[in-house]
Amino acid sequence: MAELVLKVNSKAGSESFKDGDILHCWTNRRIKCIHAEVICNVMKFGFTGDGRRPESLARKFRQHTFQYRMDRVNRTEVLRTNLITLAQDTISNVPNGNGEYIHVQAFLDRQLAYNRHTIFGPIGSEFWFGGRKDFGHTKLDLVWNDIETDTPEREVDHRFHPLGLQDEFHVCLLKCDDPLTENDAANLEEPEIEVRLDSVTNIMTEHINKKRRRFVDYKALPNSILTNKDQSDIQDPGKSGDKRNNNKSVDLNTFVVVKALRPT
Repeated sequence: MAELVLKVNSKAGSESFKDGDILHCWTNRRIKCIHAEVICNVMKFGFTGDGRRPESLARKFRQHTFQYRMDRVNRTEVLRTNLITLAQDTISNVPNGNGEYIHVQAFLDRQLAYNRHTIFGPIGSEFWFGGRKDFGHTKLDLVWNDIETDTPEREVDHRFHPLGLQDEFHVCLLKCDDPLTENDAANLEEPEIEVRLDSVTNIMTEHINKKRRRFVDYKALPNSILTNKDQSDIQDPGKSGDKRNNNKSVDLNTFVVVKALRPT
């Protein structure tokens, strides 16, 4: 599943977004990730008596999604474990062949002074995570398995992207069943770009003609997707435009239109 966020009630002549523009397309992977990040936020789990982070879902989340785990060995060395290959090496205050080094105590002092730090473990055996992050479906499945094991939270109860307090009153939100990738979502959000020849520099440059290249004519959607009451709610800034709970989903192949087909 994915979700579309559409602009509503644009002003005539505005150079910004137009009515029906696809402001955002939120994929199932993104929705799955953002809820996991909120549930596993390190700030929810407080500190140990030593000011480090306790064993928690925050640690498990990082163990699944980060490339490296760094374990302090002593005052000058850390053991770096590649969590993908399980290869290990030691980094110290002396640069290695790749120019990598660390001043362990100075690093920890800086991190621990920050109240949002992510340093785990007891004094003298601290550990933390770093490197690339992998928020793909496989890793997120592992995270959600831990969440459902350790808490009453269930992934099925977090189907929709969270909204700000006022967001639903300024946009139209619809669901679609298409299994979209992040690239598909990016394509739906892309602007209309025109390449022009600069008469002064004689160089071809890109110019954004319209904020979005694709839109959904939500006012023309069939009653099975948006009822007359839904349409009225969407036009009323005092009522919610969140229609993701409607039974019928939007078929992207049918209802997404390339903006070049409609007048400016």
